[in-house]
Parts: sequence; structure tokens; C-alpha cells
Amino acid sequence: MTSSGSVEEVDIQAVIIPAPGYPGTQFRSMKISSTHSIFSTRGIPITLKFGFPLVIYRLHEERLPHIPETDNQYATWINIDPKTGFAPEQWRNSIGDVIVACADGTDLDKATFEAIMNYVSDILDAFSDNLPRAPFYKRDALDKHIAKSKEGYLASF
Repeated sequence: MTSSGSVEEVDIQAVIIPAPGYPGTQFRSMKISSTHSIFSTRGIPITLKFGFPLVIYRLHEERLPHIPETDNQYATWINIDPKTGFAPEQWRNSIGDVIVACADGTDLDKATFEAIMNYVSDILDAFSDNLPRAPFYKRDALDKHIAKSKEGYLASF
């Protein structure tokens, strides 16, 4: 806070998921303001469930046409219901580009987000195989997955 009691605006690292979101999506890092309206949205349910709360924001407020170029598969995946494995209707098509950030306003780097998306993909696989999902909904399991992913990411350079 500043001396006047207002919140100081700072830049925060977030990730943009461009549409079409699959295949060939390239997540990109970007800076957003700490006062961006993304931080007034509710946490993404699946990320709340596994203890790494993220928020998401559509860059297109108007309803986009239902065409392949506006679909964003990764935005659909990250919005699945932790109980059913299905995303709500508003996250199934015509999404466009989205921004994802840590709900607490800390930086979200691209490598961490990629690891989280791979983790969500594993959860979706578990739904399709009718496997128990409880092991996925523990923060320590996610942290191990992120660390392993980052080791592989760094080894590729």
C-alpha cells in the first residue's frame, strides 16, 4: 500500500493461451497489472482443488463465432469440474484468447503453467479411465509433477 492507503500497482507475470488452443498452442508469458480485472474473478475450480489457485480472463468479452479459430482447448481443459471432468458450457467453445494468472497475484511462469496443464491432462486421462482422482487433488503431488517437468524442461537446453 502507498502512504495514501491505495494499493500500489505492480506488474505481474501471467500466461496467455492463444486460440486456437490446440494443437500447436504456444503459451506465452506476459505482464499484467496487479489491478487487472482478472484478480476479481473466481479461482478456477480444478486449480483450487489441487491447491494452486489460478484465475482466468477472456480477452474477448463479446460472444465469438463458433468456428475452429475461436476454440481454445487448453482453456476448456483448465476449466473442468473436478468432480465430473467436464467444463461448463461457457468454456467449451468460442473462447478466444485467455490470460491465466496466480490468484494471489504472484508471478506465474510459462514452465510452471505448462506443467500444470500436463497435470490437468493426466487428470482428464484418469476421468476417461475411471481411475480414482483423489491422488491428483493433493498439492504435494502437483509440486512433484512441476519439479519433474521443470527438470526435463531445463535438461532440453
